[in-house]
Amino acid sequence: MESIFNINYPTVKNRLTSIARHLDIVDVSIQVSNSVSSILDRLEQGAISIAQAIEEIG
Repeated sequence: MESIFNINYPTVKNRLTSIARHLDIVDVSIQVSNSVSSILDRLEQGAISIAQAIEEIG
């Protein structure tokens, strides 16, 4: 979806979460902590490797 719409992962995630809330058929109450979100953002930007992200997430 990122490449098709030329948007990044957090944008895709936020838009799908918004759609799910409106449909009221999916439980979207699961939240990713800010630290995990930050790690995923740095991974997406290429600032850290997959191995580093896994290590930081624990």
